[in-house]
Amino acid sequence: MGKRGLTLLEIVIASAIMAFSSVVFFKFMASSKRISQGTTYDYTAVNILRDLLEWGSSITFAHAFQQKYQYYGATNAEGATYALWNVCSSRGTSNSTGYAKKIWTYFYGPNYGPFDMLGDIGPLTKNLVPIAAPYSVKIYYETAPNPAFYNAFQQYVKIYWQDVPDGPVRSRELSLIALSHVNDQLHLELAEFDWEQE
Repeated sequence: MGKRGLTLLEIVIASAIMAFSSVVFFKFMASSKRISQGTTYDYTAVNILRDLLEWGSSITFAHAFQQKYQYYGATNAEGATYALWNVCSSRGTSNSTGYAKKIWTYFYGPNYGPFDMLGDIGPLTKNLVPIAAPYSVKIYYETAPNPAFYNAFQQYVKIYWQDVPDGPVRSRELSLIALSHVNDQLHLELAEFDWEQE
């Protein structure tokens, strides 16, 4: 009889340990899934930004250029790096629904820019959005003169998103000056050096 009671006690203790281990394991799995989803979209976000910078590297900018891309209609330019949204001759907003360019300010027509190349990234088209919060993505594309380089415009791209609805806003940001502008600057500095040596 004493031996059977000891066996029952061992079963109860083993069951409690297994139950506790299961709870810890499932919490770990849920946390890993959240982290994995965030990391996965972080990779997608950086690739979107790289595509936008690649588009800008093929353009010779002469003026500031800004656009905002999101799902819902927009009437303001919050989140922009530079306060240039009202200085260019061509500007406007779109209140349509669906991922597209919603605000633009530049000297070109409204059907010009990296977001026209990007197209709709929504869940029903390219599906380049977070799984749990597919309508949370906002992207800003801007160019501005960089005083460190002669006649050079630097590109700035930012992307904001949420991994879950009403969750914290995450972001990534990249910046680039086209190599051709850097080469122009070096060529200009070498020319000035040669002139000073004569």
